[in-house]
Amino acid sequence: MNKQFLFGLFLCLILSSSIFSQSNQDTSVSDISLLTYVENESVALNREVVYIVQLSWQGELGRYKISDVLDPDVTNLIVRGSGSSNKVITNSDGKEISTKRITFYFRPVEMGMAYINGVTIRYKDTLLDQNESLLAGRISVKIIDPIPGSSSNNILQYVVYVIIILVIGLGVYLFVLYNKRKKENALEELENIKETTEKKYLRLLKETIHLAGNNYKEKLHDLTHLLIGFFSEKYSTSLSNLSSKDILKYIEYREIEPKIYAKIIEFMTKSDLIRFAGNTVNETDFHQLYDSVEWILEKSKNDNSEKEDE
Repeated sequence: MNKQFLFGLFLCLILSSSIFSQSNQDTSVSDISLLTYVENESVALNREVVYIVQLSWQGELGRYKISDVLDPDVTNLIVRGSGSSNKVITNSDGKEISTKRITFYFRPVEMGMAYINGVTIRYKDTLLDQNESLLAGRISVKIIDPIPGSSSNNILQYVVYVIIILVIGLGVYLFVLYNKRKKENALEELENIKETTEKKYLRLLKETIHLAGNNYKEKLHDLTHLLIGFFSEKYSTSLSNLSSKDILKYIEYREIEPKIYAKIIEFMTKSDLIRFAGNTVNETDFHQLYDSVEWILEKSKNDNSEKEDE
């Protein structure tokens, strides 16, 4: 009886172990591989150390979301910059192999040994919804004597960089100075010329909203902002923080010609559908909306002139 009991207990342990092993297999970690290396194990003092971190996996590139990889801790090296690239290839079995490569560039400080300490790569498996990480090992590089004749090239290269920076700086200064004077002249002209609100916004429409080019959705945002600004200034109140529905309700109770009000409703409705409902806008649509705003401003100007004449 004791032997049968022990045999049964042993059998239960075996089955329990099998079930537990199957459970671990179902929660296995993602299949992603990490490779780190330097292009050259010996680098001249006046050359760069190129360190590469490469992640590879089978499947689509979007399977894994890689977090930003911080600059690794280094000894006897100074980081110059980094870059990354992605590549997807199909192997002989017809399966996709995705690769993400991150390249770091270091300048040696002095001759001797240099070290790149291990970096931690954190990523998310979007399929399994798991956050995981990989650790790269430490890599050593021998820094040797500088290559003769390259120092002068480096000096020339730095001189060219300095000249380019000075030219860019001068260009930026002249551009800022030009814009400043242009704004000052524009302010002087505004002070000398009394503009009605309608004339002012007609001028702003032609000066700031351009029909040429693309980015029509962004231009429509500026166009809508300009029209709301016009009514805010016309009625001496701020309408920019109100919804289109509240803006229309506010304008409705002002002395405004019905045709103009109907055109405003049409414009605001189309603008909201494009800006908030995800409707697309092409060149023709934008031109029509631009013409609507121009018509509203022109008609308001004419109506205002007629009232002044009366």
